[in-house]
Amino acid sequence: MGRAVLENHYQYSYLAVIDGSQVIYEALDPGLISYETAIENVDIAVTSAGWPCGDAAWILVDDINYSKNRRGLNFVFVDKQTGEVVDSVTVDTYVDCNVVLKEQRRD
Repeated sequence: MGRAVLENHYQYSYLAVIDGSQVIYEALDPGLISYETAIENVDIAVTSAGWPCGDAAWILVDDINYSKNRRGLNFVFVDKQTGEVVDSVTVDTYVDCNVVLKEQRRD
């Protein structure tokens, strides 16, 4: 899709499932979008609800929601070999594209 398409669809729902460099599923819609799949025995269920239809994001990996559910684009990164969630981040596309990273462990 690309940035130009997203810029022209303010507050739309957007959803993408990407495996490495392969786009498995991608959609942009003014309504609610949901998609479910399994990649390397990891169950993934994603729902995007833009501001007009709920203002929420759910990204479930093996039935656990890892989405930060914040304004903007929410991402969850999964090691498909182990099923471990590596990171969960949000990019606030409204204000200044700030990235909210997971909390770092202090050893």
